[in-house]
Amino acid sequence: MAVFAVPDDPVGDRVMVGLELAGDAAFDAADFDAFLDRQSDLGPKWVPAFVRVTTDLPKLASMKVDRSLLRREAWTTGDVYWRAKRGEPLAQLTDADRKGLAHLLG
Repeated sequence: MAVFAVPDDPVGDRVMVGLELAGDAAFDAADFDAFLDRQSDLGPKWVPAFVRVTTDLPKLASMKVDRSLLRREAWTTGDVYWRAKRGEPLAQLTDADRKGLAHLLG
């Protein structure tokens, strides 16, 4: 797992998490939201706005997760879920959503 910031307008940054699933594990957005809701020490601004789900996060030669690459790629690649607005449930990011967010990456 990796947690990193991605650009947002007008607030500046939003939280994105990269999840590396093992084997044949499946991601369930509703279950993930329920898990986050049970975290009493997780403030609302720290709830991930984007979740990238993969079987293999990009790694550096040292085998550490390449957060710099994840920040650059943001939501442009992979299986991504997002909350269009704070408090909304996670939903699959569509190509139209990606296009609407493209201006944030410059």
